[in-house]
Amino acid sequence: MPKALIERVLEACDDHLREVVDIMGITRIVGVGKYAEKRARLALNAGKKGPGKASDGRDVEITTCWHPSPASPLANRNDGADWRKNVRNVLIG
Repeated sequence: MPKALIERVLEACDDHLREVVDIMGITRIVGVGKYAEKRARLALNAGKKGPGKASDGRDVEITTCWHPSPASPLANRNDGADWRKNVRNVLIG
């Protein structure tokens, strides 16, 4: 795809994420993989660390868990047990 088209698609996705955060009152986003975390941070004007901001000014925590890709060594270690532990730790704390 041409770069200009990719940028328009990503901006539409960012707009939609902001809309969902506002409508649902979301206070926490878990990006599945670093790329998803990065896009959420961009959409909600967050730095590399710390919360993003909803349109009403409330903080939105943005964190990540490993992506369960077959190409990911972390996700596939120990038959996926390490990935499941990572997801549990991120979701439950």
